[in-house]
Amino acid sequence: MKGDRLVHRSPLHTSIIDLSNETITSIDQPKKTYSVITFAEMKQAMEQMSEKMQQQQQKKGGDQADMKFKVSANATGKKKAVNGFDSSEMLLTMQMEGTDKKSGQSAAMVVFADSWIAPSVPGYNEVREFYKRWPRRSRGRRAAQHVHEPARHYSSMSEVSKESAKLDGMPVFQT
Repeated sequence: MKGDRLVHRSPLHTSIIDLSNETITSIDQPKKTYSVITFAEMKQAMEQMSEKMQQQQQKKGGDQADMKFKVSANATGKKKAVNGFDSSEMLLTMQMEGTDKKSGQSAAMVVFADSWIAPSVPGYNEVREFYKRWPRRSRGRRAAQHVHEPARHYSSMSEVSKESAKLDGMPVFQT
């Protein structure tokens, strides 16, 4: 992280988000190739994908399932040192339930994330501020966010962001 640039690295892939140039650069290490997309191009591609998904749903007879999301973030009150940082435990619970409109059958999925949050990790405030600036600079939702979600789920997913905001600090250990 430096200024308006943030790099995510893994052994096979690197991505560089550049807010000042409004670009995302993707680097494929094994192939030794890279590509650059602007925020505007990403937004346009996401809008086209959303329209295509809606058209496909209409061809199939409309929405096939009714989806509901519920998210909660709760402090357990437990505290411990993790990698030299004083941290507090937070439990994030994400529930998703879907009901098929034709058959009435339903299925549910629950994901639990146990996170130890350190409130003061040097340099993390700079990263947090970067992620606050990104949506404003990209003139819409963060690039690559909700790529596979139909537009009607955006409001449900905003609950995730709202509850995640309760995680005051940086996760230093997660299960």
